[in-house]
Amino acid sequence: MWLVSASPAEIVEPFAELLGITGAIASKANIDEHGKFTGEMKFFAQGENKAIAIRELAQKRDIDLNESFAYSDSETDIPCSRRSDTPTPSTPIVTSLGPRTRISGRY
Repeated sequence: MWLVSASPAEIVEPFAELLGITGAIASKANIDEHGKFTGEMKFFAQGENKAIAIRELAQKRDIDLNESFAYSDSETDIPCSRRSDTPTPSTPIVTSLGPRTRISGRY
């Protein structure tokens, strides 16, 4: 199991470890030569960037995404949820058209 979040790695990685999860994909900030945050992002794990990171991890780890599950609480996760045959929103997505309870083209 992998925890994938747009939140900073400094928060997500220890949380994944605390939960006993295999690993995490998270946003990474640029840090200068003095160990201080620059305010710029090296990697922002959001939207399509998150999906790319998931595909790269799956390829490295020989994970079949068609046999994987994706749980989401955000519409920005649609690109990565499309990679799973079993996407599951944990919070309904509400739009001007009303609530949508499925991810991807399965609305």
